[in-house]
Amino acid sequence: MRTSDAAGRRCDAVWGRLGDGRTAVLDLASASGLAGLPPNLRNPGETSTFGTGLVLKRIIASGAKVIIVGLGGSATNDGGVGLASALGWQFLDRTGGTIPLTGRGLLQLHRIIPPPGRQTVRVVAAADVDNPLYGPDGAACQFGPQKGATPRSVAVLDSGLRRLARIARRDTGTDLADVPGAGAAGGCGFGLLTFLGAELRPGFDLLCRYTALDELVGRHDLVVTGEGCFDRTSLAGKGPYRLACLARKARVPVWGVFGRIDLPRAEMPFERILALSEKEDASLQSATASTHARRLERGAFRLASGQA
Repeated sequence: MRTSDAAGRRCDAVWGRLGDGRTAVLDLASASGLAGLPPNLRNPGETSTFGTGLVLKRIIASGAKVIIVGLGGSATNDGGVGLASALGWQFLDRTGGTIPLTGRGLLQLHRIIPPPGRQTVRVVAAADVDNPLYGPDGAACQFGPQKGATPRSVAVLDSGLRRLARIARRDTGTDLADVPGAGAAGGCGFGLLTFLGAELRPGFDLLCRYTALDELVGRHDLVVTGEGCFDRTSLAGKGPYRLACLARKARVPVWGVFGRIDLPRAEMPFERILALSEKEDASLQSATASTHARRLERGAFRLASGQA
């Protein structure tokens, strides 16, 4: 469907149904993902999950009874207020006007008003991290730099999330900022918990359940996995790390392919590793899709031939 991306530009997002006909699945990054933005628009202080909220609104209208929302790869740090706003929640400043539905906009938040009526759809938020909403291990401090935040803006974003938690506690009667996973997807875990009454589940566990992944891995000779940046946050439960641990348990070798690695290789559970860049590389960020493909092809050859 047509919606808006994290920077407010028109984009296409996709969602699907599982075979039971009543369960819908949505990846938050489909509309609000970092990969969909050029480097000059990657600013978690100015991005929003509003577009994902529009997709959720469409899914609810379609009659789905259960919605699984995958949290990860977001370009945002809005605590889920953009998403919730699309579903009727109001986030107001001191004058009664709507705040900017962004990470920086949270600093203006003064009042939260829920929509009329009662929500009947069940929402399951799938998160691969256990970070709280704010603080040293929270959304802004841990994931903000990956999304383009400077050290100074990280502190601003963290303050906004603290304000959101404080006002949500007052206006909704819930206190969920410290729930493991509340900090997922720029605090969207918190937003789904607080505004949609979601259940927060480990994403990898849901994946294993719906795909019988452990059995699937055991039938193969090699697992290849990867992500954009493998760093300390990857060890907190993200899919590639969990998959590597599952494969090792089944005694199946695992190769890892990454855009960048920010960890000592001794801490990585992979037999072979490929990184397109070991450090922050401006040329890699600005490269075209065809350039990425050529780098990846050459790197894959080195990996498979044992040179990586």
